[in-house]
Amino acid sequence: MAQTIQKVEYFIDSDPGFGQGQNVPLTPGSTVSASLSVPLAANLPLGFHKFFIRAQDSNSHWSQVYSQNFFKTGSDATINDDVVALEWFIDTDPGFGEANAVSFSAGSQETVALTIPLPNAMPLGFHKFHIRAKDASGKWSVVYSQNFFKSNELPTIQNITYAEYFVGADPGFGQANEISFTPGTTINLSNLVYNLSGNTPLGLNQLTVRAKDASGKWSVVGFKTFVNCPGVSIQAPQGLLSCADPLRLNAVKTNPEEGGTLRWFLNNSPFNNSTDTLMALESGQYRVELSTPGCPGISSPVAQVNIVGGTQIRLKTSKPEMLCNENLVVSIDSANSVLPVGIPALISWFRDDNILTANSGQTSQNTTLPGTFRLRMNFSVFPGTCLAFDSDSVTVTNRNLEMSLSPQTATNALSLCTGSLATLQAADNFPEVISYQWFKDNVLIPNETSTTLNLDNAPGNYVVKGSFGGCTAIPSAALNVTYAGSSNETPVISALEDLNSVYCGGDTIHLTATGCSGPTLWSFNKTGTEIDFITSGYSSIFATCQGSCLGSKSNTLSVQSNGFDGNASSIDYAVLPFQNEYHTLQKIDFINTYGGTRPVGFKSLFGGGKLSFGTLGFPNFEIDGGTYGESDFYIRLNTANIGGVGNYVKLGGSGFETMTGYLETSPHTYLLYGGSNSPISGTVTQANFGFDDFYIVKYDYQNQTKVFDKRYGGNQYDRIENAIQLDNGQLILAGTSQSANTGNKSTAGFGDDDYWVVKIDANGNKLADFSYGGSGDDRLASITKINENLFLLFGTSSSGISGNKTIANLNGSADYWAVWINANGVIQQQKVYGGDGNEQAVKALLLENNELLFAGNSNSGIGSDKSQSNRGENDFWVLKTDSEGIKIWDKTLGGIKNEGMIAANTTVENHLVFFGNTKTLSPSFERQKPGFSHSEPLEQFHQDTWLVELDQNGNFVTEYIMGSCGFDEAFPVLETENGDVLTASHITRKSGCSVSYTDVSGIDQKYPVFLNLVKAKYRSQTMPFCKNTEVFVRAKTPSIINYLVSSVNQKSSYSNQFVWSNGETKQYFKTTIADSLVLTFRYQLLGQNCFSRFGLADLKRHPDTLSLSDFEGSIFNDLPVKQFAYKYLESSRAVIDQATYTSEGGIELTPGFVIQASSAKIFLAQPAACVND
Repeated sequence: MAQTIQKVEYFIDSDPGFGQGQNVPLTPGSTVSASLSVPLAANLPLGFHKFFIRAQDSNSHWSQVYSQNFFKTGSDATINDDVVALEWFIDTDPGFGEANAVSFSAGSQETVALTIPLPNAMPLGFHKFHIRAKDASGKWSVVYSQNFFKSNELPTIQNITYAEYFVGADPGFGQANEISFTPGTTINLSNLVYNLSGNTPLGLNQLTVRAKDASGKWSVVGFKTFVNCPGVSIQAPQGLLSCADPLRLNAVKTNPEEGGTLRWFLNNSPFNNSTDTLMALESGQYRVELSTPGCPGISSPVAQVNIVGGTQIRLKTSKPEMLCNENLVVSIDSANSVLPVGIPALISWFRDDNILTANSGQTSQNTTLPGTFRLRMNFSVFPGTCLAFDSDSVTVTNRNLEMSLSPQTATNALSLCTGSLATLQAADNFPEVISYQWFKDNVLIPNETSTTLNLDNAPGNYVVKGSFGGCTAIPSAALNVTYAGSSNETPVISALEDLNSVYCGGDTIHLTATGCSGPTLWSFNKTGTEIDFITSGYSSIFATCQGSCLGSKSNTLSVQSNGFDGNASSIDYAVLPFQNEYHTLQKIDFINTYGGTRPVGFKSLFGGGKLSFGTLGFPNFEIDGGTYGESDFYIRLNTANIGGVGNYVKLGGSGFETMTGYLETSPHTYLLYGGSNSPISGTVTQANFGFDDFYIVKYDYQNQTKVFDKRYGGNQYDRIENAIQLDNGQLILAGTSQSANTGNKSTAGFGDDDYWVVKIDANGNKLADFSYGGSGDDRLASITKINENLFLLFGTSSSGISGNKTIANLNGSADYWAVWINANGVIQQQKVYGGDGNEQAVKALLLENNELLFAGNSNSGIGSDKSQSNRGENDFWVLKTDSEGIKIWDKTLGGIKNEGMIAANTTVENHLVFFGNTKTLSPSFERQKPGFSHSEPLEQFHQDTWLVELDQNGNFVTEYIMGSCGFDEAFPVLETENGDVLTASHITRKSGCSVSYTDVSGIDQKYPVFLNLVKAKYRSQTMPFCKNTEVFVRAKTPSIINYLVSSVNQKSSYSNQFVWSNGETKQYFKTTIADSLVLTFRYQLLGQNCFSRFGLADLKRHPDTLSLSDFEGSIFNDLPVKQFAYKYLESSRAVIDQATYTSEGGIELTPGFVIQASSAKIFLAQPAACVND
């Protein structure tokens, strides 16, 4: 099988080792061509040398070495390469110029035919012929030689009748390994496979091939050196098939005594594992490579592992919707599913939960009916398998196409004035351009196939039929055209807008008509002299004057609209507060990289994909070209929920870039920030000032363009920890600095570390910088915008009163230090918070009513600001204050061991969530849930990740432990905007691990994993809310977007902008149903100029007062009988205090509802979900 050559290297004389030679630039391919100029080192001695070159393929296998002799001269003079002498000799060299001369004409290139007489005294048998040349500068060439055989017989060419090969020692003529071939004067050995015996020595060997002709003469011996490498295979003692448990794979070396290094691969992606054993945790193709001296990357055969419990089945449709019940195919989306390989399964298909086909092998389903489709894959009938799995579901919709005609003076009728000219206009709801055919009195009108039909005194019944795809001859209703009366009026129409422009579907054009004494009828069946027209596709617009009849049509205006005219998004909601316990844990993404990758956040996209941001560590074998240096900033697009390499943008230089966060400064333009020590290299365009600088990159993801990169700093270590954007587009970068006023830092430092704040404009130009600190260490954790002129800096300080720190530390050596500054960098106030130990700041949050929350870690006992003792070695510690920084409450959270918070945030319920690491295994204090059992005997390798939730008053809500039986690390990712809680962790799973994240499969030791803790249960509105119900509203992805994402997999499949009727601009938002609320919504996709059609949600609430009679014939008729008034329900008879009451109107109050008589005819109905005033 042809392999891709990915590397070529050369060396001279001595082999430096595989991969250590001089690299030859090339474009990888099955064959490569490169122009090579080899500079000779100055210290290379004059005289003969040997040049070697070799190649490496995509499986990391190296080719045999090709070599060429050459001669280095000491002359720098211009070389005259004309050949002036040519001589030959046999066997023994008589010396330069002493051999047999060859006559020829001197020149740079010569062709000479030679006939060499052999001396009679020369013995019969093998000899060697040599020839060399001398140039005009007196230099002799390298000798060329050729073996030959002297015979006393005529040189008649004989058929080759026998051939053989051997490795190493010669067993004797006719005693080696025979080669099968068809006798002839020539044989082709280029594709021959040479089988090596099991006792072939490892290392360098020589293969010898020779042949014998029909006269019994043996050929000159040909040989080739090669390296015999030790092999490796995979042994699976438990087999390669499992229901859910991991499978042990053993690497078995053919020669264990040779040692060597192992490297495991899953689907050609490497593991960070070099042991003899690997626990296979997910399905896929596993192999192991063995590298020994001279034999790098010798691969085992592939072992296909199937862990059926990791099966994930996703469905796709062949088109976004059906038209006229045409055929549509629902099938398994193999690219985004995780399926066992080579295991037969029985498949059952369902539509609307009704079975369509049972126990077949059918992986797709044809349908002409709408509905919700899913399948069940059943493995239970086969030995060795045990499970059945349901797929996700897809909903297929059907669009019934319709045709209509205009203008009309009455329903399906058009009365024209005698002598007037008119045009009939066809309208439809077809998705694309269709074909038309006009009919009059049920007879086809030849050549009339456009959207319009001109009429000139032609009464009759007119029909137009449209066709599109599988929808053929869809008819309009018949329009009866008659003529009567007369009119001399013909209107003139115009538009306020420029009709030479191309509009988006749904845009409004303002039209005006003049010249009619009576009503003006437009071609789209609207009446009026001024009217708004909603664009959709291509339209020809005209008008007529309408009296007792319709006169001649006006001039025609053409309006063109295009761009994205997408499906309307549906709107659903979740009622707040959410339930207290998280009910679903989803593995929504992982970053498929190898080595030091650290995510810092991600952005969910409307089309179902996501962007992740962070630091891309070295090495990264899955990323094209690897990293620029030791680490880079990255942005990664992933459209599949099960992860994968995705589409990476890497930004960095030859050193370290460490991202600490990002901002979306405008739609799909991101400011990436952190630190950098790279010089100008890679994508870094500015030289570094010190060991590490504040570093930002502005990146336009829509156009895949770096806008700019900037750095700020002095002569030491400076790094951004947090950044915010102001309403005027300016940015504030906040972090920690060790530098003096050097580089482009204009403020001097106060101690070892200081808070440093840099204000820049939207283009990255520095406007001002400010330093804050004392004589010790002051490290910033976060900056929070209180308003446009007040900002809160939060971090950790060990300084006393010094520098511009005016407040002393508490009893501990390091405390929280909060500094309020204005837009000019002037300190407004400062506070310290802590106890008798050490505090470490993580983040400050702005809460409702301008209250503040300070979050971090502490090992302090009771005292100063700490009202609770420490739980273990280190705990989460959070403190809430009013807007002035005055403490309201504090809370210590932890177990008997060590807990370390790394992220804090608020939820849409105004709850507080904290995320970090925990070493506590047994329940204790606030750590009530047990940790995971660990396979490592050493306690320092025991760690899980911990998420804890409090309400606004500091009351415990819930906790969640996530981990495996290895060492698990939390990353500072805690996103809550969409209503769920999204976290990131690095999972380390050791050999023998059988415990993993709950409900999460397919996680192994090399991946940072995004985990989605779902609380909200969304539903569509079907019944009224109680008054003042707080709901979390979201725009739900329409099927067309899912289709685009799965089939096109491009950036234009993701939303760019949201427009809600209440002014909201995000996909999710929180609102209160004080009164009934009608919401409309449109979205715009990235790369598109136009918006989608409107989606609508009518969020009703229970009315204040409702009479029983109002239920009859009202919008509440189809609702369950438990729907009652918010305040009062009027009855026509006295109320009896009983568990169930039925009124004359048949409205039943069922048990569970409190009924109280407030007068003879009025009572309160209080359903469990609503509370009366």
